[in-house]
Amino acid sequence: MEPQSAAGRRLVLAIVVATLALSVLVDVMLITNRGSERLWDIVRFLLTVGLCVFLYRGVNWARWVASILFALGGLRSLIGGGTILARSMAGLLLLGMGLVYVASAVILLFVPTVKAYFGVGKPKAG
Repeated sequence: MEPQSAAGRRLVLAIVVATLALSVLVDVMLITNRGSERLWDIVRFLLTVGLCVFLYRGVNWARWVASILFALGGLRSLIGGGTILARSMAGLLLLGMGLVYVASAVILLFVPTVKAYFGVGKPKAG
């Protein structure tokens, strides 16, 4: 693996770890507040794990799907966190999550080493 691609892979791994950590944190908070697991929470977590596997493998469609979902979720968290910050310290958590998600989307789309890891701009073999 080329040094540029290896650096991109490390960034993608950091995004995967951050995404899974945030997902677990959200699930724990939801279970604590609701008192029980919901099927949707399990399905969402499994879909997140699947997307992260494809991201780590360097699949380009996963980069685009993750970037769109991270950008939308990040913006939603930033807006929600800013709205409830005056009433609750949970707003800080939402703002932090939003920043991580938006930063992840920007990294996946625009950082050259990450683009190299996903093979963007390389001619297809065959």
